[in-house]
Formats: sequence, structure tokens, C-alpha cells
Amino acid sequence: MDNNLQSLNDLFGGSLEEVLKTLSQEEAEVIKLRFGLDGNKCHSFAETAEELNMTPKMVRDNENSALKKLRESIKLNEDESTMKL
Repeated sequence: MDNNLQSLNDLFGGSLEEVLKTLSQEEAEVIKLRFGLDGNKCHSFAETAEELNMTPKMVRDNENSALKKLRESIKLNEDESTMKL
């Protein structure tokens, strides 16, 4: 597992793949390419757009939507952890 993927996996308590499944297919692909997951290098908006046959704006919109969902997931995990204490 590469360092980016391992760091995110640690952040999500070892369940990154499960979290990515909560995203749409387009959102997950954008996140994987933009942040260099699955052994990929980090891609720019333009590179990601070309790879996925999208416009850069579509990439940005998908990334923003995915990051919002991921932040909400982190917050829920933190809230659950706090409740267990």
C-alpha cells in the first residue's frame, strides 16, 4: 500500500475502501486520481479531466462533493469515538 493510501486508510480507521464505496463511482475515481491512490501519481484537474473524459469543472465539482462526504464521515467517526469514551 502506498503512503497516500496508507495515511488515508489510517485516518478512516482502516476502512478507506468502505468509505470510498459511499461515494459515486465518478467521485471515487476523481479522488483516486487527484490524490494518487491505488498506486497512481497525483493528477492535476486537467489530467484527471482528460483521463475521465470530463471537463475540469466537472472534476472540481466531483472532488468538492466527495471531500464534503469524506469530511462528514470523519466527523461521524469522531463523534462515535467520543461517545464510546
